[in-house]
Amino acid sequence: MLHTKESLDLVFPEDIADVKYIQVECGVIEAEKTADGYSVRRLISTKPSDYLKQQYTPGVQIK
Repeated sequence: MLHTKESLDLVFPEDIADVKYIQVECGVIEAEKTADGYSVRRLISTKPSDYLKQQYTPGVQIK
């Protein structure tokens, strides 16, 4: 049983986009395939200050 305030669509997405996990200095980036390459979906890190870095903001294109 799962108790969450989030909608079922967020917890159990139906289709998963082309996702790539990229190791970076502060953790792992989950990147989604776009027409121009990959863009950041989320950062996975244990250090709170890493989430303030502009290069890891969701939507930023990865070079």
